Amino acid sequence: MYRHTKISTCSKVCIYLTYISSVIITLSQTLNNSTNSKVNCVAEISHKEFWEKEDFPNPQINIDLCGRHCKTSWICDPNAVLSSQQADELDSIVNTVAESGKCSCQNCTSTDGYNISIALVSSLKPSIKSLKDSAVEFIHFIRDSWNFQKCDNDIVILLSKDDRKVYTEAGATANKFLTDDCIDQVHDIIESDLSDGKYYDVLKEMATQYKIILSEGNCEYISEKRTMTIVAFTVGAVFGTIVLTFSVCALILNRKQGRYQKQSDDEEIDKKVVRTSRPLYHSNHSFDGVTGEDICNIDKDNNEGIKDNC
Repeated sequence: MYRHTKISTCSKVCIYLTYISSVIITLSQTLNNSTNSKVNCVAEISHKEFWEKEDFPNPQINIDLCGRHCKTSWICDPNAVLSSQQADELDSIVNTVAESGKCSCQNCTSTDGYNISIALVSSLKPSIKSLKDSAVEFIHFIRDSWNFQKCDNDIVILLSKDDRKVYTEAGATANKFLTDDCIDQVHDIIESDLSDGKYYDVLKEMATQYKIILSEGNCEYISEKRTMTIVAFTVGAVFGTIVLTFSVCALILNRKQGRYQKQSDDEEIDKKVVRTSRPLYHSNHSFDGVTGEDICNIDKDNNEGIKDNC
């Protein structure tokens, strides 16, 4: 005969309390482990001159090795190419892209976006391959090992400080909009800053431009902006040439008028000198046809003296 045993209310309460206690203990241990990992974390700055791709740390896992002061990041800068504030500002831009909701994967949440990550090295290790081939191999390896993507919607930027080079690799999904041509156009924009060693400005401009391209779905605005810049420059150059021509002509004309005026003033001064240099008296010398003798008219000068000019 089957006998049904009824669990008392007291037993139920005990079971619930035991369950709640176990949950609290688990959460407490998790928090303690998380806290201890940060407390025990000692941030390191690498002095490596060259980096092997297999040795490069992950900014989401190796938080003590990426120069981000023991915090998870999208940036790994083990040689401290950037300041902490600059890296924080770049992280902020990258986070806005990751949380933009612009997602091309089949399964997306409302906040899913594209994942941009940045790797900075002092220099890439020399090899028998060209620098570009070594960089492509390096960036492909870390993009694959970091795996910051859901459906190839990630982008990795690699900057080599001493080589003054920057490279970008986009996953297949991201590459539909951030095409190779768009990447080349953005690289053209930052070329002068890269040559000048303005690494933060380079990375900020790249992250910002990639954000716009992924939001717009194309990079046509760059070509339009360049066209407008060329037109504005051309118009400005033509206008400047016209103004310069008029200015030169006006200067030449003013100089000529100045010379003519000076010449006229000099002639007037000469006339005055001639007039003032004549004697203050004069003699009229005439011939008497009757007597055949000269007749002299004697004038007085200003001093009442008499002068005979005969």
